[in-house]
Amino acid sequence: MKENADRASEPLRDGAAPTWPPADPAAERAMADLPGASLTVSRLAHYIRSCPPGTSVQVDLVGHSAGSIFLVGLLERLVHAGIPVHSLTYLAAALRVDRWVQRVLPHLRSRNVQRFASFGLSPERELDDVTGLNGRNVYQKSLLYLVSRALERLPRATEVPLVGMAHFAAAPVEGTRVAEAVAEIGGDLVWSPSGAPAQSRSDAVTHGGFDDDTPTLTSVLLRVLDRTTADRSTTYRAHTPLVGPEPPASAPAAVAPPEHPEIVAVEPAGIVPVSHSAPPRGDAASAPVPRSEGESPEIQVAPRSSSTVMDVLMRRGWRLMRRGWRQVRR
Repeated sequence: MKENADRASEPLRDGAAPTWPPADPAAERAMADLPGASLTVSRLAHYIRSCPPGTSVQVDLVGHSAGSIFLVGLLERLVHAGIPVHSLTYLAAALRVDRWVQRVLPHLRSRNVQRFASFGLSPERELDDVTGLNGRNVYQKSLLYLVSRALERLPRATEVPLVGMAHFAAAPVEGTRVAEAVAEIGGDLVWSPSGAPAQSRSDAVTHGGFDDDTPTLTSVLLRVLDRTTADRSTTYRAHTPLVGPEPPASAPAAVAPPEHPEIVAVEPAGIVPVSHSAPPRGDAASAPVPRSEGESPEIQVAPRSSSTVMDVLMRRGWRLMRRGWRQVRR
């Protein structure tokens, strides 16, 4: 019954397609220009040129769902600017296979991109997923099935092959099979659930679950760092502060350092303390101010603890002591 209901809704794609921008001709033309991507690449190229000689700048691209479509244009601009890409990783990519073959695969083969991986749901999990709207399940499969069968269109085709679907990994498109092409360039296709190796683990159960899945994001980080084993510093945990050394003494500190041994690490009960690595954020979000010396911009804006509530208290002068929270006067 669910399959019949889904099949009945798929021919309505002519009315639904405008809700899927990449399938709309006007949106396709707009994405071809990508002024935001052009500005990003221009500023990145300027930054690289301004770095001291011998400085290494590593670029890694990660795209989830329709983000994989945006990365096509961004990758082309990076290549044109002469900026090599260390890794390109897709999570449940909604990118059409024919566009991937035409516009991405040549850069993988030429080694403009050194490493490639695509994570997606297994065929069983793809079918067990549901697509909802306003709290209701409107399609009894994953969003990628809906995109393939209803939102993307090709002449005389009932399904449009997508890179992020295992269903199409072995399907020939323009004389190329995704699985064979990825193996040829030394890349990986990972279908959840996957338990090994460490850089190819995933346990996402829904299309939208990849960017919250600890095994998946840990695998992505290991690929960025060129590592094959995970430790505490490379295992993903949501809202975790950066793990690293204390900021240099010369760096301005928004929070006074501990004054006596009674002060303990600021962590919720039951969580192993995470090393402090940066002053807290200000009351309002803002871009980091470039500094000629001291901590990096990433360290400047990193959270101080694993709790946003505790960060706010610490910004206002509170400290967690053995006898409870106290406000320290300056």
